Amino acid sequence: MKEGECHSFTYNQSGFKIFRHKDNKCTLRLSKIGSIEIKLHREPINIKQVTIVKQADKWFAIIACAIFRKYHSSINYLKPVGIDVGIINYAYDSNGNHTDNPLFLSKELKPLRKAQRKVSRRVRGSQNYKKAVSWLQRLHMRITNKRKNFFT
Repeated sequence: MKEGECHSFTYNQSGFKIFRHKDNKCTLRLSKIGSIEIKLHREPINIKQVTIVKQADKWFAIIACAIFRKYHSSINYLKPVGIDVGIINYAYDSNGNHTDNPLFLSKELKPLRKAQRKVSRRVRGSQNYKKAVSWLQRLHMRITNKRKNFFT
């Protein structure tokens, strides 16, 4: 395999361990690589697999866990609200409120087209091609992050 050809690797069921320190910092210990400080979004339970991925010049650890769900049969609804999803506004509810559609993609289309043209003009495999692809990946990542932050 050539250098720079692979952008991910996986640890299946062993070779990794997560440590939580006293100051609420977490460390992911990977065998044959070392320790990496990480940010945990939630507490992992029964970890099955860890995949390390390079995307847009950043490394991400994807942790696959077994999930144990508890189902609640007694849900107490106070007052039901109807929600309608639209195009001009993102959502309308039966109380008359609405949320504006942020149109993340349409606002970023111009720089996205420009970056895509840059990638297509470069010679595949060259250093400038890799830089252009990296920039395009960062733009896509920015749009994705905006969408994710809108829903949370």
